Amino acid sequence: MIIRQKIKPDTFQKHPLVKWGLVQKDPRVPRSLHGKPKLSASAFNSWAENPTAFITSYILKIKSDPSQAMMRGNVAEDILYKVLMNTINYDDIDKECEKLFRHKTALIGEETERVKEIKDLNGYKTYGAKRKDGTKPLKNEYKGYVKNAYNSIKVFKQPIKYQDHVWYYIEAFDMYADGWKDFTYPDFDLDLKTTAKMNSALPLNYRRQLAYYKMKDNRDQKLLLATKEKAELYVLEDSYKQSKEEIYHIINTMFIALSECNSVEELLERYYPNWEFWKFNMKQKDELRKLISATHVKTWKQRQDDKEFERGLS
Repeated sequence: MIIRQKIKPDTFQKHPLVKWGLVQKDPRVPRSLHGKPKLSASAFNSWAENPTAFITSYILKIKSDPSQAMMRGNVAEDILYKVLMNTINYDDIDKECEKLFRHKTALIGEETERVKEIKDLNGYKTYGAKRKDGTKPLKNEYKGYVKNAYNSIKVFKQPIKYQDHVWYYIEAFDMYADGWKDFTYPDFDLDLKTTAKMNSALPLNYRRQLAYYKMKDNRDQKLLLATKEKAELYVLEDSYKQSKEEIYHIINTMFIALSECNSVEELLERYYPNWEFWKFNMKQKDELRKLISATHVKTWKQRQDDKEFERGLS
């Protein structure tokens, strides 16, 4: 119960983000921005997917443990940028990917998993059954995340910025949008995502993230989705208006809940976890189950009886 006792909103604050301590604290940004209410695309997408996931990560601060899959995306972005800027040769991608990935995952996961992730980053070939002459026919060739991504965006040449901070004011909610763009080009912005499986359409959470960035200055937004087999470039076009509307609705429902609830218990009374939600890790589930059990000690009827008793005394 230690976590639950520590998390207490500042009920004197009118703004729901300030009330729950959801303000700028990132050491990478100027200190003049610290303390301002802010919301990232990851945060509101988390609320849209599963409110208890948002409560767990952003209010209870029970973060997911770092994984090798998470580091894969970071390594792919870093190496891709260096190849685009000619600080790493294309022929050195495999060597540099493995070196950086091993450095970032030295204390994360097992070696067997690490070897697999490095293969997926760099690409590999598989072969069929041995022929009579002793040779094996090529069955599949995977170019890997980084080479697939590079071959898709090399036509755009060098970006003018890397990891550029997104920060702008949204008057409707008296808050700031917060985020980081991977690659900035003269006429558009591009974000890179690595995924084990390619989607047939741009996933909702990515679409809303692109719309969130476009809301700043109406610049074109592109998303490069890369797997070990191929890469697909998506452009936010016809869905922008709908995505913007969705973002406002999501933030509005979040703000109403954070304004009306004055404790973690009240939030957990309102939203029950989807235990099959794939982003919950075991640590988050264990802590959340303890909090849920403590929150629901009394049933709805017992609470109603308590209220009736209190009214009778008054």
